[in-house]
Amino acid sequence: MVWPIERARRRTRVGRASHPVDMSITPREDEMRLVKSFAFAAVLLLSSALSAAAQSAREDIEAALTKFTDAFNSGNAAAVGQLYTEDAAVLPPDGKR
Repeated sequence: MVWPIERARRRTRVGRASHPVDMSITPREDEMRLVKSFAFAAVLLLSSALSAAAQSAREDIEAALTKFTDAFNSGNAAAVGQLYTEDAAVLPPDGKR
């Protein structure tokens, strides 16, 4: 008589196994592997989304810098002034107020 565990060790999806199936993994360990896989996928997805958001912010900053540079180089003070907000604060080179 072949016990069910021994049968599981001997067979795979397509027939006899070339190596025994590892039965030392408990259902709890199997569940933890699944949780770790989902956590890794979530971190990967989140990091790619944050990277896209950072790239978008960088493009916005570069566009504003281009507008400022063009307005400043053309001597258009009104266009430069429109780039500042009402609560803008001009800071000295050391950055202290």
